[in-house]
Amino acid sequence: MNRDEIDTWATPLVVEHDGRAQVIAPAMNKVRSYDFETGTVVWESPGVTMNPIPSPVFEDGMVFVMSGFRGNILKAIRLAGAQGDLSKSNAIVWSLDRDTPYVPSPLLYDGVLYFLKTNSAILSAFDARPARRITSCSGSTGCRRCSRRRSGRRDASICRDAKA
Repeated sequence: MNRDEIDTWATPLVVEHDGRAQVIAPAMNKVRSYDFETGTVVWESPGVTMNPIPSPVFEDGMVFVMSGFRGNILKAIRLAGAQGDLSKSNAIVWSLDRDTPYVPSPLLYDGVLYFLKTNSAILSAFDARPARRITSCSGSTGCRRCSRRRSGRRDASICRDAKA
């Protein structure tokens, strides 16, 4: 299938919605969902930034795609009712145009979307549904930072609510 895309490094995401498997494939020109069995396009939206690397994540009927090379974009897409061209629909529930990762993939856990700013150690956490920022922190902003040396590397952990 010719996708007319320059490049993408993001691993496609397979999700099941309404009893059908879809393959979500983010790219620079378009973010597309393909029917797993037939390969036909279920929906598409305008793309993300050039050279997308972070893999999409899914929870509770929502897909989150993002990239951060030569720009920043995050899209929260509701699969219920997503059909055809999403730029003319309300399926893109919210979006963000700053602080998205270039390489690291996001983590979506228990309704909270975590991701790093570009390739830095600045972590953002959003309530995935209403797009409310829960926290944004680095080691110097008061978030708990546990550090220990292991094999010449530093391992750091950070708490969800930015409380020590």
